[in-house]
Amino acid sequence: MKSSYYTKFIYFFIAVCFTLTLHAQDGFSDCLDAYKNGDYKKTIECLNDYIYKNPKDVDALFFRSKCYGILGDYKSAFTDINNAIANYNKNAKAQKEDLYTQRGQYYVDIENYNQALKDYETAHKINSKYTDVLFDRANLYYTLKNYSASDNDWKDILKIEKDNMNAQIGLARNMIARGQTDDAIKELDRLERIEPTNPFIFAYRSDAYAKKEDYRSAIDDLIDWCDYDDIDSAKADILAEYSGHELTYALAKVSEKVVKAKDDNEKYKWLLLRNSLYTIHGMYKKAIEDYNAIETLTSNPNERFYFVRGNCYANLGEYDKAIADYNEGLKLGDDKNLYNSKASVKRLKGDYKSAITNFSKVIELDPMNSNAYFNRGWTKELDKNYQGALKDYTTSIKIDNKVTYPYFFRGRLYLLQLNDFLSAKKDFQMALSLDTVIRIDGNCCQFALFYLGRSKEAIALQDSILEKYPTSNNYFDATCLYSLLDRQSDAIKYLKLAFEKGYRSFYLMQDNIGLDNIRNTEEYKDLVEEWKNKAAMDIESSFE
Repeated sequence: MKSSYYTKFIYFFIAVCFTLTLHAQDGFSDCLDAYKNGDYKKTIECLNDYIYKNPKDVDALFFRSKCYGILGDYKSAFTDINNAIANYNKNAKAQKEDLYTQRGQYYVDIENYNQALKDYETAHKINSKYTDVLFDRANLYYTLKNYSASDNDWKDILKIEKDNMNAQIGLARNMIARGQTDDAIKELDRLERIEPTNPFIFAYRSDAYAKKEDYRSAIDDLIDWCDYDDIDSAKADILAEYSGHELTYALAKVSEKVVKAKDDNEKYKWLLLRNSLYTIHGMYKKAIEDYNAIETLTSNPNERFYFVRGNCYANLGEYDKAIADYNEGLKLGDDKNLYNSKASVKRLKGDYKSAITNFSKVIELDPMNSNAYFNRGWTKELDKNYQGALKDYTTSIKIDNKVTYPYFFRGRLYLLQLNDFLSAKKDFQMALSLDTVIRIDGNCCQFALFYLGRSKEAIALQDSILEKYPTSNNYFDATCLYSLLDRQSDAIKYLKLAFEKGYRSFYLMQDNIGLDNIRNTEEYKDLVEEWKNKAAMDIESSFE
C-alpha cells in the first residue's frame, strides 16, 4: 500500500522548483520534467550546480536525496538527508517530520529496522498528527510481525482520518497474518462495498482465501486485483502458485478475460498472464500459440519476448526455432540472457564450440557471472577440453565460493577425467560443507557422497530429500543416483515416479551422465517415449 506521501511529494517538488527558480536562472523547470518522466539521474544533475552554490539548502538536499534513494544510491541519499536535517531552518518548505520519515524509509530499505523505528518515533514526536509516518511505521511493524503495534498505528490514523481506507485495509491484513481469515474476509467484503475497485482489497482477500485453501475464490480475487491494477511478475507468480491446485479453473478465468477483452491492449495483458501459466506448467505449445498471438498485437517485440518464446521452443526440443528467436532478440541488442540460452541450446545440439563462443559472450557482457563460467566449463568438459573446463570451474568458484555445483562438477572432473583423487575428495567435501540444509530443489550432496564412496549415506540423504520435498525434480535426482549405483530397476522406478509427478524436461536428460547406466536399456527408452507421447497429448488437450 502507498501512502499519500508520494502524491504530496510531487507538489512539494513543484514548490521547491519554483523557489529555486526565484534564486537562480538554472532551468529548474527541467528538473520537474525530468522527475515526472522518471529520469532521476537528470534530476540530480539539474540540482547539482545549485546545491554546490547553496550547500545548506534543505529543500534541494531533500529533493536530491529522494532521487538518490529511488536509484538505490543510499550512501548519497543518507549524506543529503543528514545534511538537510542538520541544516533545517524555518525557511524550508519541507516539514522536519518529512525528513525523518524519509530517512526512516531509507533505513527500512537497507533493513536497519531499529534505526528506522527511531526516526519514525522522532517524526511522530514532532507531529503526532502526521499520518504518513504512522503509515510507514505500521507497515514496518507488519514486516517485523509485531501486529499489535501495527494495529495501534492504523487505529491512530483512523482517529485522525476516520475513513482512511489504507488503515482499514491494513487492519484486515493484520487479521490475516494472525490467522483470523474469516474475520478479515468479512471486513474486506465490507470495504469492497465502499471502494469496489480498490486493488488492495482484492489482493489481501485473495491471500486470505488461499490460506483457507479456497483456491477458486483466491483466483477470483486475484483476477479482480489484476483488473484494477497492473499485471506484473509478482501477480503472475501468485497465480502460478494457486494454479497448482486449480489449473483448469485458473486457465478458464484468464481465458475468459482474453475473450472478453475490450481492446488490443487489454487482450495483450491477459494473454501474457495466461502465457505465464502455460509456461510454468510445461504447456509449451499453448504458450507459443499465445506468444504468436501477442506478436500480432505488437509491432515491436522486445528482447524478453524472443527470450521466453525461444525457451518454450527449447523445452519442446525445437532447437532451431529456439535459436532463431534468440537471434531475433539479439538483433535488438546484446543481451546476456539471450546469449546464455542460445549457448545452452547449442550445447544440447552437441555444437560445443558454438556454445562455448556464446557463453564467452555472456562473460564479456557480465565478467562477474560465475554461472556463465560454470556453464562454459561444463560445455568444455563435454567437448573433452578437460583443462579448459577445470580453469572455468575454478574461476566460477573464485567469483562465488558459496555455490555448491561448481565444486561438485570440478570434483567429478578431477575424479573421472584427471585422476586427481585428492583434489576430487576436497571438492566433494567442500560441497558437503556448503549444503547443510535440504532444499526444495537443486540438492547435489547425495551425488558428492556417492563419489566419496559413501553410498548408504547418499541413499539416506536422497530418501530424506524425498520425504521432505516429494517433487518431480527430486524423484528425477533419485533416478540419477540409482543409475550411478547401477541399480537399474530402482532407477527406472524413480524415473516413472518423476514423470507421474510432472517431470517433463526431456531435453535436459540428453547429456546427463547420471543416466548413462540406464540410457541404452529398453526399459528406459520405452518409458521416455511413452511419457513424451503423453506430454504431447496433454499439451494438445490441456485446454480445449
